[in-house]
Amino acid sequence: MAQMLDSMKAARLMRRAMLPLAILMGLLLYLNYGWLRVPTGMDSMSANYPPGTLCLIDKRPSGLARGSVVFVDLPDGGSLIARVTSVAETGLYLAADNPGSRFADLLSARPFPRDAIRALVLTGFKSEPSRDGR
Repeated sequence: MAQMLDSMKAARLMRRAMLPLAILMGLLLYLNYGWLRVPTGMDSMSANYPPGTLCLIDKRPSGLARGSVVFVDLPDGGSLIARVTSVAETGLYLAADNPGSRFADLLSARPFPRDAIRALVLTGFKSEPSRDGR
């Protein structure tokens, strides 16, 4: 009988702990990860991340390496998606996968400081065109 009461206490304790733990986990996920959509007209990564692609992002990118795809904030207030070509002490060198992109010269001009990197792209989900072609 005592064993049964102990298991009931343990089950009750588990039920009480689940909601706060779920809220804490949700909060941590919200603070560290999120979603960004590739803006319309963005042609820097059109093959892999065309405009409208919904990207799962790491809001606190720490493991940036050559080949990483990032959203970078530009001095004029805009942002774009690009690939890291090299990592240096002075910053990150970025490039567009599409050499004909209108952003290719802007990206290759100089290194970008690490604090200009808004997010690391973990994966992207391309948007499907609607059935009526829009």
